[in-house]
Parts: sequence; structure tokens; C-alpha cells
Amino acid sequence: MFKELDVKDLSKYKDSVSLFKEDAITIVRDGDKYNPMTIGWGGIGVLWNRPCCTAYIHETRYSKELFDKEDYFVVATLSSKNIEQLRYFGTVSGRDEDKALKSGLTLVKDGEVGYFEECEIVIVCKKMGQTKMDIDSIPDGVRPWYEKDGVHSIYFGEIVKVLIKE
Repeated sequence: MFKELDVKDLSKYKDSVSLFKEDAITIVRDGDKYNPMTIGWGGIGVLWNRPCCTAYIHETRYSKELFDKEDYFVVATLSSKNIEQLRYFGTVSGRDEDKALKSGLTLVKDGEVGYFEECEIVIVCKKMGQTKMDIDSIPDGVRPWYEKDGVHSIYFGEIVKVLIKE
């Protein structure tokens, strides 16, 4: 069971830095399926006077194709007891299989989005925009990560709903 929470109260449950440390996923619709992916980068803040969540998706990931065409995405956390699913979501491509179905987790469909009953925190976002990282502005020590396969895109989503596991 989840309860809806005012976005201003999210920090009472998890600070925005910890949210993206080890247990975060993003979920975006893929037709009538949903594609979860483990993420380690993101942010919570304000953009254009609206509560905002950002997700960074590498251009080689299947999720990028879905983020580009969909209007909504979810950022959510799973508990440490779901470590196998977190690894799975980060290593298998949704191009190859239905990760939500094969994960063994219970999918909840909620309007334009989906998330798992096993999630601890669910942040529903309506896409406000996106931009691609500029490789020339990336610090020298980090730039080699991107020279072969390209950069991340940053997706900005207005936070329209926050759910907390009761």
C-alpha cells in the first residue's frame, strides 16, 4: 500500500542525494509494457517554479528511445532486499526482454506510468524537457568515459505525484 505525499515532505523519508546512491530505478512506458532501468544519477529541485526531478540516461540505452517519445517517467527506489532486480535492471536491455515481467516484482499501472508494489518511494514525473550533455564541458578526468560511446541526456520532469510505501 502506498500513501501520497506532498513533494515538500519527501526529504523526511530520504534526502535527494541518498535517493540516487544505490537503489534507484527509472521506469518508462514501452507501448503496453514498462521498462525499468537502474540509475545512479539524478536530482530533485526546482525548475521554472515547479518541483522537478532529473534523470540521466546514456544515449546507448534503450530507455533513451522511450524517454524521447514518452511524456511521463517514474523515478523510484527499491529496498536492499531487491538487489538482484536492481542488478538485472542495470545489465539487461529492454530491447531484448520484458524486464518488468521477468523481474518477479509486482507491476502497478497508474495512468500513464507504472511502478512496482515493492518500491519504497515512487516519484511520478511529467517530462518538461531534455538536453544532451556537452562533451566539451565535461571535466578532463571524466571525459574519457564518453569519448567512445557518447554522452548522457538529461531529462527534466515536473514532479506530479510522490508515493511512499506504508
